[in-house]
Amino acid sequence: MSLQRDWILRIVEQLAQALARVAGLRKQARTEDAVKELAGAASGLAGIDLHMAASVDAATLAGLVREPVRMAVLARVMLERAEIARDLGDAAGDLAWRRRAVELWLEAGAAGAALDDDARAAIAAHPADALSVRARGLRDHARG
Repeated sequence: MSLQRDWILRIVEQLAQALARVAGLRKQARTEDAVKELAGAASGLAGIDLHMAASVDAATLAGLVREPVRMAVLARVMLERAEIARDLGDAAGDLAWRRRAVELWLEAGAAGAALDDDARAAIAAHPADALSVRARGLRDHARG
């Protein structure tokens, strides 16, 4: 059990470091570098290409990633990608990335991941009618 806890803590620490680097790049208006950093985080921490992750539905993505902690990490990366899209004035990109993050967090929660405050806030703030039918069901079940 201790090894799994250490593994989770290491992943969370690496995510925090990547998000700090992204925040610094965003402050410097180095958007392309921030996106590359997020892509590297998705690959290194969740084991999946960020562009590929954007091309499949959350249930399929959850099946590819498998580990609930990695799903939650990838969802956090996707939320940060939504923030970058918003910074660029890309409302459609913001909404698409945000929806993917929320739906993947719902999948992670259903698979047993403990969701943090950011995840719960993003889920609560996202309109139900903007989610897939499956995600709405997971959200309703989680509220249960």
